Amino acid sequence: MSKWNKRHLIYAHTHLLTPEDMLEADRWRYPGGKMCGYLNWINESIRQWKAETGHVGPLAPADHMRFDVWLQARLDNWLQGQEARP
Repeated sequence: MSKWNKRHLIYAHTHLLTPEDMLEADRWRYPGGKMCGYLNWINESIRQWKAETGHVGPLAPADHMRFDVWLQARLDNWLQGQEARP
């Protein structure tokens, strides 16, 4: 089992970095707020998912599962050259 959150793994992969290297890159880009890059990225991803699905309001546990499937599909599509970088 990975010590990394699966969403953080996808975030790192979209930047072609390992999770450790992504954390270091964000530490450099956001002094004093090393998770700011991830937080900006995940919030924008949730906003996009809500816009595509028409979801309104907070996410319930089942919504988080659907979001994770959508996020993984976006990464897979990007890696196959079928979609813009997530």
